[in-house]
Amino acid sequence: MYFNFFISSSIGFVVLLLLAFGILQWFNIPTGNFLDWVIGGASFWWLLVIVTVPWNVHFQAKQVLAEAEQSQEKGIPVDEKQLAYVKILAKRSFVVALVLHLVSTLSLYILAAVGISAVGYIGSGAALLLTGLRPAISAYEYLSTRLLAIRQQWTYRAKILLSYAVVFLS
Repeated sequence: MYFNFFISSSIGFVVLLLLAFGILQWFNIPTGNFLDWVIGGASFWWLLVIVTVPWNVHFQAKQVLAEAEQSQEKGIPVDEKQLAYVKILAKRSFVVALVLHLVSTLSLYILAAVGISAVGYIGSGAALLLTGLRPAISAYEYLSTRLLAIRQQWTYRAKILLSYAVVFLS
């Protein structure tokens, strides 16, 4: 399902990019050369993928580890093999995300430095910027979710205590 959405949105993006280039060319608006548009579109698509997938896997694995820790605190058994797998997945996805960002940054910079496309400078800057921005956003979402869970747990406990107090005083 997600793969089909990804493919259809990618095709839609390519069509939109070609349509924009064609319309601008038709009105004789300076747009640069077609190779710059292709590299810009491919860079955008690639950065969208590397900024989303490995970081999502990493932070979902971190969330699973936090939930496993909570389960263990409550005495709920957790499969140690699965826990070890999630720990490895969290570490590897972090490394993969960083490597993909660095390789992308260097590749796009090299494209620009050798004169193939000036868009590479912008793309390499974006890849470098997103190396910190995307994890910061995901870390915020992770912390927000954890704090919400803690708040709900405390609110639930407070309601239980209040109901015991009402029953006791009645």
